[in-house]
Amino acid sequence: MPERVRPSAGGPPDAAYVASLEQALPAEFGARNALIERLRRLRYMEEPVAIPEAYRAIAPEVRTPLAPEQVKRVVGSLTANEPLITVPPPDASEAARRAAGRREQWTKAALRRMEDEAARDVFGMFVDALVSDGAGVMKLVYVPDRWAAYPRRDQRPDEPDEAFNSRATLFKKAATFPLAWPGVTWTC
Repeated sequence: MPERVRPSAGGPPDAAYVASLEQALPAEFGARNALIERLRRLRYMEEPVAIPEAYRAIAPEVRTPLAPEQVKRVVGSLTANEPLITVPPPDASEAARRAAGRREQWTKAALRRMEDEAARDVFGMFVDALVSDGAGVMKLVYVPDRWAAYPRRDQRPDEPDEAFNSRATLFKKAATFPLAWPGVTWTC
């Protein structure tokens, strides 16, 4: 297995480190990925049925949709409701509980909006990977370009507060969310 190069002096990863990961990870996870690919072929009935030579003349190849149906049912059961988001308050004070509640509400709304903008069932894809592959990855990506045109005070220094707030509100309603929730294939 290729040796991974450590980032120099505990600093951020450099090109040599990333290149060493790119070489090491397929060797490290190759057997696991091959198994997952085979299970996916079985799930989608792409794998030929092994029939012994002596029985090939009398035994037709039959592929049943049992595996995909089971995965679909389990995924459907797990995704029938939205995910339950809980944010534990850092202490027992009322202010901390209110803040935790607001964080929960914001996270639920943000996930809903990101999934709507992704135009596909990202949460369902994640749960499908968990059920069928045994692991899944959720990834949130900051997309600063989406809010690059956000109104700034220095553009119109003499503008009244109400007018600026109105421009900012209109922008926020029309703009896409500055975070994205892409679907991720988690095998390397």
